[in-house]
Amino acid sequence: LRGGDPWWAAVDVLMWPEGMEEDMKKAGVWDDEFGDRQQEIVFIGQGLDKEKVTRDMDLCLLTEAEMQGERGEDGAWKGMS
Repeated sequence: LRGGDPWWAAVDVLMWPEGMEEDMKKAGVWDDEFGDRQQEIVFIGQGLDKEKVTRDMDLCLLTEAEMQGERGEDGAWKGMS
């Protein structure tokens, strides 16, 4: 396990190859606020139940209220969005 290359959004624009931002926008991997920053998780294995893995992972997603730091009394998500 190792880290990947740095996000282009964290690299000085003068160091980017010509047309990089436009190429990423066309490919759908560029966001005006976050640039190309994203996280991915990949499951590889024989006999995986894709629907079950998807359901289980969907249960881990935060709601919009949680993303806005409105989790409740404990304030567990405050400052994380």
